[in-house]
Amino acid sequence: IEKRSVDGGWEQLGPGRGWFRLDSDLVEGEHHERTSAFVAIADIANGLSSVLDGESWVWVNPDLTVAFSREPSGEWTGMEAAADPQTHGVGLVHATAFDELGTFGHVLQSQLLLHRP
Repeated sequence: IEKRSVDGGWEQLGPGRGWFRLDSDLVEGEHHERTSAFVAIADIANGLSSVLDGESWVWVNPDLTVAFSREPSGEWTGMEAAADPQTHGVGLVHATAFDELGTFGHVLQSQLLLHRP
């Protein structure tokens, strides 16, 4: 996955935004649809918005929900993601998916969180 103009992520705490492009086949030699390419990219939302210190916390996203209001347009798609971790060990990441035409969908991921001793 190729990324451009990313704000946020592991190095910067807070919401994040970026443009992404799948730069290889999902299945070698097989054409993939734009929706399939975005689902492969959507898992990045968990790392696009980071609000916990990675030295003190570990987390994993056990699920991924992607909802489309239309098919993505163009080779590059974007996401703006915000994480909402809770001190009881569960959090959520929500991302808005967009392209050059505007919003085309949303991403939701659960987070399981563990504070390192």
